[in-house]
Amino acid sequence: MTDFIVVGPAVALGYHTLFPLFASKRIRVGHKGHKERIGITFRTDKGEKYYTVYWYTTFEIKEFDRKFTLTQSYTPDRYPHYDNYPDIIEVSRCDDIPKDYDGVMGVPTSFLRYYPEFDFEAIEINDKCILGGKQMFKRLFIRRKKNGD
Repeated sequence: MTDFIVVGPAVALGYHTLFPLFASKRIRVGHKGHKERIGITFRTDKGEKYYTVYWYTTFEIKEFDRKFTLTQSYTPDRYPHYDNYPDIIEVSRCDDIPKDYDGVMGVPTSFLRYYPEFDFEAIEINDKCILGGKQMFKRLFIRRKKNGD
């Protein structure tokens, strides 16, 4: 693969065709900042529209500054299971990933921004999760790596 840096839409994190490259860490999200948003504003006849964009790159990122500490503990009442995936829990925000849960979790696709920092396995992108009878936005299924993985 040729090295590159590309500015692309934030939703590219959820593209099924790109997921294998993110999961294998061949493509990384390269912009800095844990909570920063970089965007492009387009003017249309209906007003302005803001789109969040990320830098995507094949280059290694030496200074990974998106560190955060997992502080939440797993409790069944805080982390519901999907209606159609009863063995997978929903984690609505990356900051809420439980530090003590070893099963499969559905997290926002934005987790791929932090992925190199953690010992998790990215399993798949799923757009068919149902929680409390409602269709969820795309989720990334992850699982903590076992020792030796």
